[in-house]
Amino acid sequence: MISFASEHIQASLEVTVLENGLGKLEMKLGILQLIDGLSYLHNSAKILHGNLTPSVIYITLSRHWKIAGFTFSVAAREPNVFPCFPWIKKLPVHLQPDLDFLAPEYLLSNKNLITSAADVFSLGVLICWICSGIFFEI
Repeated sequence: MISFASEHIQASLEVTVLENGLGKLEMKLGILQLIDGLSYLHNSAKILHGNLTPSVIYITLSRHWKIAGFTFSVAAREPNVFPCFPWIKKLPVHLQPDLDFLAPEYLLSNKNLITSAADVFSLGVLICWICSGIFFEI
C-alpha cells in the first residue's frame, strides 16, 4: 500500500527568499523547523536526505517549512550509517545532488558509507544561505 499526505504549498524556500525575502523571526522559526524535520528523518525514520537545498524546502500558507525532494535519500543500513553514492563528474548535473550544498564526503570516490553528519553539513550551508542575505545563483 502506498500512502501520502498533502498540504497546500505557497512556494519553495528558494523562490520565497529570492522574490520576497524573509524576516529575522521567520528565518529563525524556519531553521528550527528544518532542524526538527531533519532530526525526525535521522532518528525516527532512519533516512538520510542527501540533497538539502533551498529548492527542496517548501513553505506552506501557514508559513511552516517542510522538507521535500527525497530523490537522493537513502535508508540506514545500521544506526547512523547510510550508503554513499559519490558525486561523479561524468553524470549530468540534474542527475546528482546540488554540489553547492553537498558535504565533502560525497566527493571521495572511495567512500561507500556516510553518516547523518552529511545532512548536517548541508543544513549548515543552507542556514548560511538563508541568513547571509547574499544569494548565489542556484
